[in-house]
Amino acid sequence: MRRLGDINFKQLNYKDKKQISDVFSYLKRRELINFQTKNKQVYISLTKNGKKLAKHYQIDELTIAKPKKWDSRWRILMFDIPDERKIKREALRGKLKQLDFTMIQKSVWLHPFPCYDELEMLKEFFGFTNKNYLMIETKNIGHHATTLKHSYKLS
Repeated sequence: MRRLGDINFKQLNYKDKKQISDVFSYLKRRELINFQTKNKQVYISLTKNGKKLAKHYQIDELTIAKPKKWDSRWRILMFDIPDERKIKREALRGKLKQLDFTMIQKSVWLHPFPCYDELEMLKEFFGFTNKNYLMIETKNIGHHATTLKHSYKLS
């Protein structure tokens, strides 16, 4: 797939031009993009709904990079999400499992690698606040350390 900026529209055939036009029309009808013209230049931007949908795709592709050398620090996420937001709480747990977090308790999850930005993205995506979502970084996790080092294959 080519980036839009890499396409020379003058060289496209009618079918390709029509396909691109149809995609933009579809996105505009769904109120996912805006068009704006300034000085004969067309600018395309995401609407609020478009940004929300783009975030959803970012969340789907979210991963946590494994550094070459572990920094001997553990990242802990603790949350207290009320029952009226149970669906979001369960979706968060599912995503944490996908990201290879280890559940210490239902609302306490641990990971060995830097993941602050990823956790912030999840917090924002699900609409949680600092009031019910706490991230901690520590070197000491007590009796869990040996088992978890082995399970994550850390030295």
